[in-house]
Amino acid sequence: MNSRLSAIMRTLTTILFTLIALFAFVTSAAAIAPPREAGIWTGTLQAYYCPGRNCRPINLHLFLHVTADSAGKLGVSFDSVDQGAMGLRADNIVFKGSAFSFDIPSVQGNYQGTLSADGKSLNGTWTQGIQLPLVFTRIAAPSGVAGIWTGDYGACPLRLVLHVTADSAGKIGVSLDSVDDREPMGALGHDVILKGNAFSFEIPPGGTYQAKLSADGYLKGMWSDSGGTQPIVFTRTTAAAAPTPEPVATRPSVALDNLKAVLDQELKPVLERGLLSKPTGGGLVIGVLDHGERRIFAYGTARPDSIFEIGSITKTFTGLILAQMVVQKKVSLNEPVRALLLPGFAGRPTAHEVTLLDLATHHSGLPRDADNLKPKNPANPYADYDAGHLSEFLTMHGLAKPVQTKFQYSNLGFGLLGYALSRQTNVSYAQLVQTEVTGPLHMRDTVVSMSSAQRVRLIQGYDESFNRAGAWDWDAVAGEGALKSTASDMLTYLDANLHPDKYGAGAAPDSPMATLPAAVTLTHEPRADGGPGIEQALAWGINLETRSLSHSGGTYGYESIALFNPVQDWAVIVLYNRGENDPRFVDLLDRVTDNVLALLGSGEPAPPLDFMCEADKRGLARLGIQ
Repeated sequence: MNSRLSAIMRTLTTILFTLIALFAFVTSAAAIAPPREAGIWTGTLQAYYCPGRNCRPINLHLFLHVTADSAGKLGVSFDSVDQGAMGLRADNIVFKGSAFSFDIPSVQGNYQGTLSADGKSLNGTWTQGIQLPLVFTRIAAPSGVAGIWTGDYGACPLRLVLHVTADSAGKIGVSLDSVDDREPMGALGHDVILKGNAFSFEIPPGGTYQAKLSADGYLKGMWSDSGGTQPIVFTRTTAAAAPTPEPVATRPSVALDNLKAVLDQELKPVLERGLLSKPTGGGLVIGVLDHGERRIFAYGTARPDSIFEIGSITKTFTGLILAQMVVQKKVSLNEPVRALLLPGFAGRPTAHEVTLLDLATHHSGLPRDADNLKPKNPANPYADYDAGHLSEFLTMHGLAKPVQTKFQYSNLGFGLLGYALSRQTNVSYAQLVQTEVTGPLHMRDTVVSMSSAQRVRLIQGYDESFNRAGAWDWDAVAGEGALKSTASDMLTYLDANLHPDKYGAGAAPDSPMATLPAAVTLTHEPRADGGPGIEQALAWGINLETRSLSHSGGTYGYESIALFNPVQDWAVIVLYNRGENDPRFVDLLDRVTDNVLALLGSGEPAPPLDFMCEADKRGLARLGIQ
């Protein structure tokens, strides 16, 4: 459950585009016949990126799409691939002789160019505050796949826009926009393959599309990700006809003391007739830390001290337990996990085996879940997955480390890691997390098994269809997702991640509290690739642009996200009692998180909180909400 938060590019010079949503072009100039400009062009703008006061040169890879209708009327759209700004609208398009110009109003930019005599290049100047040289070169469309395509996905349905381009060598590029929920927007495709009429690509993390270009001009294929497999048919279109999201403006940041008033106003329609309205049972808690000051806001059926399942955020606790035991010299990161298991538990050993570090960074090659996870009660999937089942899987699968390891998110890997650390210390995972983390930090409401008093405060969970969902029970693989917690406890945990040194002061030597600061620091060190734009630490994912660390979690009845930024000294925890882990649905959790970050001063536009897909609306209608 990776964090689905976007990287923030702040460009403080006068030359770059703001990160904006997809816009369709409009046409304005006319010609008697389709001009020689028509086609796909590529160019590179040499500019500067200035985070803070430190500027560095960067190259922005651009695509220019020039079309002409049957009357010869010109249309232009403009892509800045590195920034995810696709299909920017062009106005004031002028073509006279060999002179060609247009404006991009959304970024206050203008291009003035001249078509070369051979029609293969546009030589000109990009102006956006200052003038920069910009040459476009015509590229060939690969087998008719290049262009703009639209399709629908899932139960909402969510509208998709697919951009396919090619460079001068014929290398195909892909970017994907999800118009309705803006997640993703401008997501770059990887492993793009075109062979004959077969076309495929991957959108990290974990989404793949495999299709064929049909004789009647459609891309017909299957989209696969953690939520399953769905058919998607893409239809070729123009930028003018492609669906576009409503523009979302950036907002000025607000002080922490004023944050609640703004959120109250923005969540009002959600509480009155949306996903947090009374018939849904919806409850949401937001916790914020800003330079040591904390605030907790509760909405709907939630109270500030409500307990939620935090799902895979548990993995960050398992990573911290590992770091504690490394600092305490009980294990080492590069130690094979087999060394911590009983003899024969995982079949025969091999020469190169999965290590504790491989498990903690999702580079073990283990699958997302074990293929022998076949619960007696599907509503409580991990309750009867005991050590015998884990041993059965490992005996069949083995612990050989893949020759070429890559990031592959694995619940099972962290479940095995928690089990192995528990075996090493000869205590249960619940006791281990209390000894090494929650006890030293006095996090009394962060537990695997709740007391009777805590059960009263466990907020009722709901699935995507607003049906009641029970809390999960855990056995052998508790380290992957067993913890329940409150916003207050999680803010304490995040504060310890922001300021570990203050928690170890005065602790008894060799106590878990004394080793905690070094262990927390150890969990933040980047160790491996975590997918595009992400470095992988011990459980935490690190955003390469913002340097924020994050992890999300989800069970059948709950969703959560935790993130913090040590440089800017803030942290956010959001807890929600609806399991929106079906990717066909639009997460309220993500929208709330994006809005909180925008209000804290991220500089990134945030989508409206009251958006609902059609499946949500149908579910609310069944509850009597129109």
